[in-house]
Amino acid sequence: MRLSIYTILGVALPLAVTASPLTKRKEVQCTIVSNDGWVKCRKSPRLDAKYDTEYADGYKDDFQCYTVGDCYKGNCTWDYDGSCYVNGYYTSSNCNTKNLPRC
Repeated sequence: MRLSIYTILGVALPLAVTASPLTKRKEVQCTIVSNDGWVKCRKSPRLDAKYDTEYADGYKDDFQCYTVGDCYKGNCTWDYDGSCYVNGYYTSSNCNTKNLPRC
């Protein structure tokens, strides 16, 4: 049986693309929702983790994934923007476990 170059590329190329670490994840834009003032974007999904960044109510950011961590007001998911984590309590409903992959 002889395979053509097109058959080989047709099988190998999609596998190479999905396995590539350079493939960018889908990002979801979400709005920070806070009546508590500034929202801290923390280095890990913990309430006592260090933070460098704070976001104001209404700020929009692109989030890549979510993880589970410390719970705040019943919300235990944390949305990751590529550099830090925001508790899901403070992100709009667009950032949810159906729209974001798990980190």
